[in-house]
Amino acid sequence: MLTLAAVLGIKAQPTNLEIPIWTVVVSALVISLGTLLGGQRIIKTFKSFAPTDPSLGFASDLVSAVSLTVLSAVGLPASTTHAKSSAVFGAGRVDHAEVKDNKSAKQMVLAWGLTFPICAILSWVFTKI
Repeated sequence: MLTLAAVLGIKAQPTNLEIPIWTVVVSALVISLGTLLGGQRIIKTFKSFAPTDPSLGFASDLVSAVSLTVLSAVGLPASTTHAKSSAVFGAGRVDHAEVKDNKSAKQMVLAWGLTFPICAILSWVFTKI
């Protein structure tokens, strides 16, 4: 979003598109700050249903990679975060017959369902502004 705003602000032509380095640096810093502030909470949440067996972890990684590759190949947009968290959740269900933390699982499923419509609405609003 930041890069898009910077590029639109300098009115770059599609053939002469140069991404300003400062947008890359600021984006990296903001993503790192988010991980620093929220990473422990995310790890704690995933710990309640993540697979503990290495083969299930491998299956989780394989499924998310294949899913993202297929979706990209056919030109469909995909969220890497949703793909990975879904794969971890699914593999974890094999390892833990019952989810220890149902509240976290319900919140995650709710977030999956709300992310795309909320992003679409906000995109429309910010575009109109």
